[in-house]
Amino acid sequence: MEGLSIRKYAETHQLNRGSVDYLQKKFFSALARLLKERDEAEGKCRLRKPVQN
Repeated sequence: MEGLSIRKYAETHQLNRGSVDYLQKKFFSALARLLKERDEAEGKCRLRKPVQN
C-alpha cells in the first residue's frame, strides 16, 4: 500500500518476509472471492476465466 517491497514492509512492521507474503496472498484471495461474488450477484463476468487444456 505504501509502495514498499515485501522485504521493506516486513522490516518496518517487524515481521518476517514469509508472514508478509502470506498476508498478501490472503488479501488477494479474499479480493478475488469478493469480486466473484459480486459478478455472480450481478450476472456478469469481469474476471478472467481459467485456461482449459
